[in-house]
Amino acid sequence: MKIQTIFSIILALALIVASTGTAFAGNLSTAEAVSTAFMYQGHLRQSGELYNGACDMQFGLYDAVSAGSQVGSTLTQSSVNVANGLFTVSLDFGSGVFAGNPRWLQIAVRCPAGSGTYATMTPRQALTSSPYAVYAGGSPWSGLTGIPSGFSDGVDNVGAGTVYTAGAGLILTGNEFSLDEAFVGDVVSETIVNNSDWFTTSIISETIINNPEWFSTVISNTIIENTYLYSDTFQLSITGECPSGSSIRQVNEDGTVVCEVDDDTNTTYTASTGLALNGTEFSVTGAPWSGLTGVPAGFADGVDNDTNTTYTAGTGLSLSGTEFSVNPSTIQSRVTGTCPTGSSISGIADDGTVTCETDNVAETHYDNLVVVAKSGGDFTTIQAAINSITDASSTNRYLVWIAPGIYNERVTTKNYVDLRGANRESVVITYRGGTNASSSGTVIANTFSAISDVTIESTGGEGITTQSGIYVSSGQELNLRNLRISITSDHTNNGDSRGIRLAMNDSITYSVILRDIEIYISSLSATSYGISMTDGSPIVKVSDLDVYITNSDDIAYGISISSLVGNAPLELNGITLNVVSGGSAYALTVLSSLTVPVYLSNSLVSAGISGTATARGISCSECIVYLDGSNILAYGESPTGTPTIQGIYLYGGSGTAYNSTVEATAVSGTATGIYAYPKSGVFPTWQVINSSVTGAANTIQSPSGTNNYTIQVAGTMLNGGPVSTVASPACAGNYDEAFAFYTNTCP
Repeated sequence: MKIQTIFSIILALALIVASTGTAFAGNLSTAEAVSTAFMYQGHLRQSGELYNGACDMQFGLYDAVSAGSQVGSTLTQSSVNVANGLFTVSLDFGSGVFAGNPRWLQIAVRCPAGSGTYATMTPRQALTSSPYAVYAGGSPWSGLTGIPSGFSDGVDNVGAGTVYTAGAGLILTGNEFSLDEAFVGDVVSETIVNNSDWFTTSIISETIINNPEWFSTVISNTIIENTYLYSDTFQLSITGECPSGSSIRQVNEDGTVVCEVDDDTNTTYTASTGLALNGTEFSVTGAPWSGLTGVPAGFADGVDNDTNTTYTAGTGLSLSGTEFSVNPSTIQSRVTGTCPTGSSISGIADDGTVTCETDNVAETHYDNLVVVAKSGGDFTTIQAAINSITDASSTNRYLVWIAPGIYNERVTTKNYVDLRGANRESVVITYRGGTNASSSGTVIANTFSAISDVTIESTGGEGITTQSGIYVSSGQELNLRNLRISITSDHTNNGDSRGIRLAMNDSITYSVILRDIEIYISSLSATSYGISMTDGSPIVKVSDLDVYITNSDDIAYGISISSLVGNAPLELNGITLNVVSGGSAYALTVLSSLTVPVYLSNSLVSAGISGTATARGISCSECIVYLDGSNILAYGESPTGTPTIQGIYLYGGSGTAYNSTVEATAVSGTATGIYAYPKSGVFPTWQVINSSVTGAANTIQSPSGTNNYTIQVAGTMLNGGPVSTVASPACAGNYDEAFAFYTNTCP
C-alpha cells in the first residue's frame, strides 16, 4: 500500500485564561492549568488520492527528527475515520513530556483498519503548536517583568523579628501554642449549651477525635461533673439475644431484650392439579399426550403426516428453508424509541428506534397538513401539493410532509408553507439547474418558511450553466435544517455552482438559520460556492455545517459573504469548510462588510490547491472577523511554480484570533500565516492571543501602505518565518519554533 500524507498540525488545547474578552492588554493574564491532551489533524492521501475510510494509527513522541529517543509510550488509535483525506485524533502522552524541549511526532498508519502492516510516515512531524503553550506556566523567575521591589532579590523577609503572644484560652511554651484547660472548664457549660451545632461540628469532629487524651482530662475535670445522659434520649448498648426459634420483640432501656417464640410450625401444604410437592419444593407437572382429550383425528397417532405441503412467504414475510421471519423492509418494527420534552421524532428506523430533533417554537403548531407520496398521499408531486394551498398565512400555517421517494422536479415554496421529509436519507428532490440565477435552483425558497429532512440535488447536464441547491432572492425569515445538498457540475462557459444561494435586496432585513447541513460540490471548471450571501441586512446563524468542494481548475469558495449592510453579527459555530481546487481556493471570504461582524467559533476551515494559484483559509476585505477556538489551514501541493498560500489574508480588515491555530504550508511558493495589507482610509487592528501561527515565509506580515496595521500578539506560538511589519507590533509573552520565550518582542 502506497500512502502519501500531507500533514497539517492543528493542535487545540483547552487553554483557559482569566480574561476572555478581546481587548488587548500590555501583559498576559494569568492562565489556568491546561489539559495534557491535544487534538491532531492530518491530511492523508493514498496513491495521490484523498483517502476515505477507516485506518488504524500509531503515534510516538521523539526528541529528534530522526533516530533519537522515544518520549513516553506509543499511542494506538483504531478505526480512525478519514473523510476526504482529513482525520482528527485526540492524543495524550501524559504530563512532563512537553517541558520546553523540541518534540517530533512519528506516525504509522494501516489502511484499511484491522488488516495489513503499519507503514511509518517520514519524516517525523515537528510539534510546533499549542502543546508548548503549556511551557508558559514554567517561565523562569528571571524572565518575569514587573516584580515588586520587595521580591526582586528573591528573598522572603517576612518573619524576622516577629513576636507572638498567647491570648485568652491559650498557653505559649517556647514556640508551641496549646489550649488552657482551666479556661475551657469555665466556658464549656455556657458555650456547649448555647452553641450545640458548633460543638458538634468543630469540637467533636476536629478536637475530640484528634486529641482523645486531652479530651479525657477535660471530661473528667469539667464536663462529666455537670452533664447527664437521659434514658428517654439515648439507648444503652444491646446485650441481650434470643435463642434459635425465637425473635426479638422488644429492646429495653438497659440493653436487655424480650423474646418471642416463632410458632408457625404446624402448617400443612399439599399439591393440587398440575403441581407436584417434593419435601418443601413445589414444581409444575406436564400432561402426557395420551392424557389429552379432544385431539383431532390426524394427530391422535402422534405422527405428523403433513410432509408434502409447500409454503411460500407472502407480503411482509421472508422464508429461509423452513423458517419464516418478518421482512423489515416491508413491516415496520414496533416503535420503541421516545423523544424528551421539547423534541419531536424526525425519523423512524426499521428496528423501531427514532431520531429526535429539538422543536422549533415557531413551527410547533400547524393548522393544516398535506401529504406527498408516490402512492397513498394527497398528492404525488411536491409542487402540486404547494400549488393547492391558497390561504396560508401567519395564523393559518401549512406543513407539506414528504414520504420516502425520489422527486424529479423543481420546487417553489410559498410563504407560511413548510416542507419536511420523512428523513434526508430517503427523500430526494432532484433537478438539473438552469441558465441564470433565477432558474438555477432545485428549490426556490420564499419567506416565512422552513425546509428540513430532505436531500436536494442539482445534476447539471447539456445546456446547463448555473446550478443551486436552494435559491433565495427575497424573504424575511428562512429556517433550513437537517439537509444534504449535492451539486454535480459538468459545465464550463463561465457558469457557477452553489449549494445555497442567498441573493437579497439591499433594503431587506432578513433572518436565516442554517443547522445540521451537509453540502457536497463536484465541479469540472465552473466557479463553486458552498454558500453565497450577497446584499441585504441579514441575521444569520449557522451551526453544524459541513461543506466539501472539489473543483478541477476554477475558483472555489466554501462560504462567500459580500456587500451586506446593517450591523447584526453573522454567527458561524461548529462548521467544517474543506475546499480543494486546481485553481484558487478560498474557504471563508468576507468582502466589504465593515459594519457586519463575523464570529467563527469551534470550526475547521481548510483551503488547498494542487496548482500554482492562490489558497486562503480566510480572506477578509474591509471586514470584522473574530476567531475563537478555530483551526485555519491553507496549503499548496504543487512541487513547482510560485503559488500564494495564506492562512488569513486581510485587506483593511480588523478582528481577533483567540485560542486558535492559523497555518500556511506549501511545497513550493510563498506560505504566510497572517498577511495584513493596509487600505487607504482604514485604520485596522488585528490581535492574536493564546494562539499558534505557522508560515515558512512569515508568520505575520504587513507591508507598508497609506495606513499601517496595528498588530498585537500575546501568548502565541510563532513558528517559521519572522513577524515582518512596517509599524512595530505590540508583543507580549510569545514563543518561536525553538521554544525560546520572548517577553515583550516578537521573533
